[in-house]
Amino acid sequence: MSAQNGLDELVRWANAEAERLRGLSERHLPLQAGTASYALQHVTSALAFLQRVAPGTTFTRSAETLFEKESNQHAAWVVKSMAAILEAWAKSTSETWAQTLPFEVQSRIEAATDLMEQVQLLLDEPKVHPAAPTVLAGAALEEFLRSRVVAMGLTPNGKPGINTYAAALQAAGDLSRQEVKDITAWAGRRNDAAHGDFDDLTRESARLMVDGINLFLQKRT
Repeated sequence: MSAQNGLDELVRWANAEAERLRGLSERHLPLQAGTASYALQHVTSALAFLQRVAPGTTFTRSAETLFEKESNQHAAWVVKSMAAILEAWAKSTSETWAQTLPFEVQSRIEAATDLMEQVQLLLDEPKVHPAAPTVLAGAALEEFLRSRVVAMGLTPNGKPGINTYAAALQAAGDLSRQEVKDITAWAGRRNDAAHGDFDDLTRESARLMVDGINLFLQKRT
């Protein structure tokens, strides 16, 4: 799935959930004041969604205020407010993605692509030790993951590197558990090659790693 397709799915979910909440507010929720707590059970999924895809943004902070204390407004108002926040996020996200990617993000993606082309050349050269394409493939993967972190506005915890970026992206819902497992294995192989541990490093293992990274990048770009 490309990044664009993945984002389109998120926008569609947000709009569909907003529509559901608006319908709910009009048909089923109490209209008496002081019943906001009754409505919170209906908007928890929307809050969790925003916390995952837009942490720290105005949209998420606005949604979180609905949970901070008992509201004097009625339940229908709480649900309508969440619907409006979801719609605003979807509109803003669609408009932002339609613009050109920031220079830093685009340059890192291009750097990763260029590196993988060099990796293939090294891998096809019989006289080149498999450690060379392994290390370079790891560098390409790191550049690409960093581009995703920048594009999503994330602030990873820990020393910059493949595993740190992967953890941040997984926490943001951008990587699956299996993808992180694969990335961790590739990072380990890259580190072994970089530190001269060649016991399990063969041309075939390097090729499998390169093929896996290429497939991962193709799905994400």
